[in-house]
This record gives sequence, C-alpha cells and structure tokens, in this order.
Amino acid sequence: DSMLESGRRGQPPEKSRSWAFSHWLALAAAIAVLVGIALVLKPGATNRATGPDFLKQFAALSESGFIWLGKKSPDPTQLRSWLASEGAPSDFAIPTGLSGLPGKGCQTYSFHGAKVSLICFRMSDQRIVHLFVIDQNNLLNPPGTIPKVVRDGKLLAATWSAGGHTFLITGVDEKTLQELIG
Repeated sequence: DSMLESGRRGQPPEKSRSWAFSHWLALAAAIAVLVGIALVLKPGATNRATGPDFLKQFAALSESGFIWLGKKSPDPTQLRSWLASEGAPSDFAIPTGLSGLPGKGCQTYSFHGAKVSLICFRMSDQRIVHLFVIDQNNLLNPPGTIPKVVRDGKLLAATWSAGGHTFLITGVDEKTLQELIG
C-alpha cells in the first residue's frame, strides 16, 4: 500500500501531530512576546520612580552645572509656552518665591518615561535657581504638600507636591532655599 492509498482518496497524507503542535506552540509564544512588547511600549506608560529618586537625579544635574537650555528668554510665560509645545508640564503655579524673578531659560528631560520641566530663574545677585517640575502621578511616594529643604550628601534642594505636580528647587544655598519656599 502506498501512503496515498492508505489515506482518503484525493486528500494529502496527515501531517504528524508533533509538527502541528510545535507550530501552534511557536505561534502562541510569538503572540505572548508581541503582547508583552505592546504593554511595555503603551503610550503614556512609565516606569514610576520614587520622589527621592527624582530629587537625587535632578539635584545632581543642577549641582553638575551641565544644563543646556532648549529655550532662552527672561519671560517665564514664553518659557512655559515652549515647555507646553514640548509636551512637558507647563500648567503649574510658579512658586511664590520665584514669581517676579526674570527667567533665564528652560529645558525638558525624561525621567523614567515621564516628562520633566526645568525653568531657570535669575536672582537679583545673578545666581541661577533651577525649578524642576514633574506630574505628581509619575512618582511613587512623592513628597508632601509642605515645602521642605532636603539634604542628601552634598545635594541640597527644596521639594514638595501641589496641584498635581512635584516641585524641586535647586542651585542655591540653604538660607536662600528657605527664603524661596518661606
């Protein structure tokens, strides 16, 4: 008997069950990988970091002095418009201690997949103060609503959360930070 004669007439011989099973298994694995990639790359998905992580990274950036400004202007309104055009937080209240100071410039950063805004202000003695802002929901355990000065080794900053944002002020000494958040 030939294989054709042993099968149904006009039908190809049956494929082995192990061959079919291995193909179904490969297809299921490919689908699982694609679903995993889609979940990781989902728009707006972030790998949320903690409030202290935010403080350390951006206070260290400020301390380093390696800040490049994407937009320069003394007008904080222009700086906020530029931040908005970059998809970074811009709809926050400028802290009272910084309002009225001229801007120097601004920049955006990415922190664990979330946008961070930086606005630099020029004080009357020409020192530069850095204000970093992130949407509060992008942080696990963000700081509380009362501004406080925090020291972490050599890093010094004032930090708090308000209006759905977390704020970080750096670049000046402790006395000046206390006055700015007063």
